[in-house]
Amino acid sequence: MAPTKKPAPKAKPQAKTALKPAAKAAQKPVVKTAAKPAAKSTMTVWPAETHTHDHDHSTCCGHSHAPQSSGLCCLTSCCPVAKLVFTRNFWAASVVAFFIIFATDWILHARFLMQDYAETSAIWRAEGEIRNSLIFLSQALTAMAYAAIILGLGYAHRWFGSFTSGLLAASPMAIGALAAYTILPLASPYIPTVWAIAGLLQGGLAGLAICAALHVSRAPEEGSCCGSKATMH
Repeated sequence: MAPTKKPAPKAKPQAKTALKPAAKAAQKPVVKTAAKPAAKSTMTVWPAETHTHDHDHSTCCGHSHAPQSSGLCCLTSCCPVAKLVFTRNFWAASVVAFFIIFATDWILHARFLMQDYAETSAIWRAEGEIRNSLIFLSQALTAMAYAAIILGLGYAHRWFGSFTSGLLAASPMAIGALAAYTILPLASPYIPTVWAIAGLLQGGLAGLAICAALHVSRAPEEGSCCGSKATMH
């Protein structure tokens, strides 16, 4: 008989070794040390000195310090009259008013009242003693005053408003002309009355001429120097 083969012995399963997790090193908590407050110094700290000024310069030209702005800027910002005077439109209006005053004075004195002056020649200066330079200076100053008042009232762009503003500007001169009758030895108040009426008309014409010049030049309107009305700058 053929010999029988013995079955091969089965391999024993290898025992699984349990992997032990590595022991974590115990971390000790960090002990926080409370910060000790710094020792207070015995030295007394005095607050910085503050200089007070009697005048507030914050409204001058929009700057908080006066030395940063020029004197002209402060003058034009704080004074409404100066703000009006230092403009091109004011000087242009003054020139227009000067021509109106010069023309109306020549018509009044050299034409309309010439005969009356001749009849009362004992009161007036001789023609050779009249200083024309002073007459021109007074006319120029009057024109500047008319321009400042007419523009400052805020109605320079309106025909009726500019006319009434001119009447208002000329009213002191008209009152002075009427008062001249109480001083001059005139037999009749005719000449002072004509002076007063002509002065009012002169101011009204100056206002209309300034209004026409503003419309021709298309000058913009702005707030007036004494209120919320509109005028030019």
